[in-house]
Amino acid sequence: MPVTFEQPWWLLTALLAAPMGWLGWRWLSAMSAPRRASAVLLRAVLTALIAAMLAGASAVRTSDRVAVVAVIDVSDSVRLFAERFGDMPKDAKGRAKAWEPSVRDWLAKAREGRGPDDLLGAVVFDGSSIALAVPSASGDFEYSFDARGAQGTDIAGALRFARALFPAGANRRLVLVSDGNQTGGDALAAAGELAADRIPVDVVPLSYRVRREVIVESVDAPPIAAEGSTVRLRVVLSATEPTPGALEVLHDGRPLDLNGSESGTSRRVTLPAGRSVEIIDVPLPVGAVHRFQPVFIPDDPATDQLATNNRAETFTVTPSKGRALVVDGVSDGEASGAGSTLVRTLKEAKIDASSVSPRDTPQDLLSLNAYDLVVLQNVPAEAMSRSAQNAMAEYVTKLGGGLVMVGGVDSFGPGGWKGTPVEPILPVSLDLPEQIVAPPAGVALVIDNSGSMARPMPGSVRNKQQLANEGAALAVLALDRSDALTVVAFNSSADVVIPIGRNRDPRKNASLVRGIGSGGGTNIASGLVLAAEQLNTLGGKKNEGAEQ
Repeated sequence: MPVTFEQPWWLLTALLAAPMGWLGWRWLSAMSAPRRASAVLLRAVLTALIAAMLAGASAVRTSDRVAVVAVIDVSDSVRLFAERFGDMPKDAKGRAKAWEPSVRDWLAKAREGRGPDDLLGAVVFDGSSIALAVPSASGDFEYSFDARGAQGTDIAGALRFARALFPAGANRRLVLVSDGNQTGGDALAAAGELAADRIPVDVVPLSYRVRREVIVESVDAPPIAAEGSTVRLRVVLSATEPTPGALEVLHDGRPLDLNGSESGTSRRVTLPAGRSVEIIDVPLPVGAVHRFQPVFIPDDPATDQLATNNRAETFTVTPSKGRALVVDGVSDGEASGAGSTLVRTLKEAKIDASSVSPRDTPQDLLSLNAYDLVVLQNVPAEAMSRSAQNAMAEYVTKLGGGLVMVGGVDSFGPGGWKGTPVEPILPVSLDLPEQIVAPPAGVALVIDNSGSMARPMPGSVRNKQQLANEGAALAVLALDRSDALTVVAFNSSADVVIPIGRNRDPRKNASLVRGIGSGGGTNIASGLVLAAEQLNTLGGKKNEGAEQ
């Protein structure tokens, strides 16, 4: 096994071993001759090893064993449109075979020319990577390449994934079979990493010609239009061959009538090969935000391979005289419920108002932009999704929309709005003012954590235990730091979660309360007795400044 040096001039430092040995022999004269000789010899060897290390000594071992991993692109663009695979084999009539049989034939030929110890593996990829076979001597590829991971094409991720499959002690090589159209990652950067690791990458290009395909490239509409006006939609379509079909326009998910007195709602069109434009005049229906979505439907589905690119979307905003949306937390948006009083009052004042339940609150800016004012009527934070809360905050801060939160048992602080995206835009603070002076109190929270508390709460996404813990945690956060607090949880028996003492760290105490789990039976008396015992100790804690 030959030894090489990356920086051989560092070997000159080994010459220091001679003067060091001479000096050592003189300075270590007090030792016996054998000990002095061994000490000098060891120092000389150490100097030589340091010199070899600095010179970059390495042992080179040659191997004829080769491990090859085929990295095969199976993204939608390849599956549907691949036309040529390198020197693609031909069938009996001289036509190019489909890409998957072609890959099989190519790999079969590659196996024939390899050595008996060479290894062959395979990775298929689209938006993610899947190992079909780790490098092995058999290299059996009698399986389907129809593995699906994710949408897109990530060549860089596939190359890095394949590198991890190589065994030790073999020459490594990657073969990339792809059309090169990546939608994620940086293939050139990944190839640079492999080159630095001395792993060559051979590329077998896939070419393709798109056939039997129709694409709705874009749709244009005026961003703002007057109420009751007619807007013109400009739909750009592209077809690879002349394709007959129907063009339909959806308004907020419902088809518009493009035929007038004729039957059906869609327009009959025959698209020529290449790009074409369809002009559609649409009278604006009632509403503040209009979403238009043209959809092309071919007469013969076989003339269009991908249906996902047969639609596009745009919108037009109609400025209104003033619209209000009431999120009704009183009667869940029911038209005859108690919460409808506010909507009726607004309508009597000539304000266009409507109501929805908290769970149906719009969750995107475009939907909220249809309103000038949003009223949260006794709505708890947990009744609205997080995305709806984020959209509400952006609606106020970015679009300048109006927001009113009506008080109630489930509004503001009691409604759990503290710490939500909506809190910063409220005109009031949800924290207790520091100037408030109140005598300290002694509070005992007794929480049921039996097994039945793990059951889901009707009408809520949380279970009973989570709701009880959250209510107790909010109570802890509302207490003053000078108040005395104890928390007791009970099931079959009772346990002290927080011993009696000042509420010096409300956040930590609230976190402890939120972490209470469920399990066991139900012994209410044990919890009450233990809480009373905790409170009775306050008499001996005058320094705590708390009173029972």
